[in-house]
Amino acid sequence: MKLSPDLSLNPIDRRLASRLHMKQIDAVRYSESIGVFAEREIDTQVEMALSTALGGRGEVTPERRERAVEALQSIGSVVGPEMIGHFRRLALWSHRKSVHIFARSIPRIWFRSIAPEVVLFGERIEIPQEPGDDEDEDGPTYGKGERLSDAEWEALLSELIFPAPTQAAILAILEQPIGGKTTVQRLNELSRLIDDPGRVVDEMVRGIADGENLQKISKRLYARVDGVKASARRIARTEGLRVVEQMNRQALEPMQDMMVGMQVIASLDQNTRPHHAHRHGTIYYYDRRRKPTIDELPDLPDEPNCRCWSTPAMKPPEGFADDPDMRAMFANAAGDSIPDPGVYTDWFRDADLSARKLAVGSRRYRTMQKQLGEIEPEWPDFITPEGRLLKVDEIEAETPRERTARKSAVLASISRREDLISQIAQRGFVELVPGKRKRTKLKPPNNPAPV
Repeated sequence: MKLSPDLSLNPIDRRLASRLHMKQIDAVRYSESIGVFAEREIDTQVEMALSTALGGRGEVTPERRERAVEALQSIGSVVGPEMIGHFRRLALWSHRKSVHIFARSIPRIWFRSIAPEVVLFGERIEIPQEPGDDEDEDGPTYGKGERLSDAEWEALLSELIFPAPTQAAILAILEQPIGGKTTVQRLNELSRLIDDPGRVVDEMVRGIADGENLQKISKRLYARVDGVKASARRIARTEGLRVVEQMNRQALEPMQDMMVGMQVIASLDQNTRPHHAHRHGTIYYYDRRRKPTIDELPDLPDEPNCRCWSTPAMKPPEGFADDPDMRAMFANAAGDSIPDPGVYTDWFRDADLSARKLAVGSRRYRTMQKQLGEIEPEWPDFITPEGRLLKVDEIEAETPRERTARKSAVLASISRREDLISQIAQRGFVELVPGKRKRTKLKPPNNPAPV
């Protein structure tokens, strides 16, 4: 499936989308770990109900019965606050990760429209003293042309453009009603999924009186809370990904002047809803003369277990559109829905097995493993030279010779794209003197801005 033309012509967008997809895979795993935590906490409450009912000898007293009922009724109030704490930590992680991706994916010169002139390109630039200015002994000493390291540049962006979100901002996301309910309300309702906790405990008490063994009683009780655990996992995944998405959008707010709009990306596999696949690649524009507008951008995920997310559609800095060489670079960068094979290749090499399977799909991964034998699959094994993921039947039908030829073409395509990105990063370095708007072309430094 093709991306929207606006994004497919922009290799920086493709690199951003690739790295944000890697973040999305980590976010899915992070959210699922919150679900595992919730399951364990629910099991703890069930064990408490069991031990309370079985803790004494002889007949179960009314007091012990009430305490057992209370243990089941309080699942939501016990598990909920702990999950909220995990969501808050997930939000901070999401914001930091987004800033890291922006700093490493967007050429430094592109920030000139929103960043102070002295930090535009990650250069420490001499600021000439005006007559009568007091010398600032505590301020930094700037050496013209001295390049900031990647870490220094990221720290500078974090401080001046992308400050960390406040706890109040994070809580506002969790308190925002989606489908008529907030995250807190959904968590508090977990206990209500147990049909009549009092009756559940009474069944357990009758089992004790009838001489049933503990294993049989426990098995029946745990079966009654399976729905609660499934709901907790669904909340963890859906709400966790919503927190990640909203934090990414908040991080992007200072960059709106650098953007055309936001594009929705869907995880295209057999589990993708048809209407979600249909909106894949749609750009929602800040320019209200274009449709759809940013006001129509859906809050994602917008359905249970939805895995859609959004990525920025950047506009090149001034002057790029008027440069025929640069226009040619962007026009030659059009491609399919896997935005930047080089980014995926590097990530895939270091990712663990579960993350790799999540990126390409378990069935596709197993099929390629079978085709390769003892050789471990790499990202180029799964894609066409245009960046499209191969279908399972295409992998099965491909001969070893065809696979070798395709993979060679993929690697050549990745090399050409790396050259393109490098050229874009080195184009248009300018010198800006505070107080003056004149821009003078400079020779790019030896260590160009990372992308």
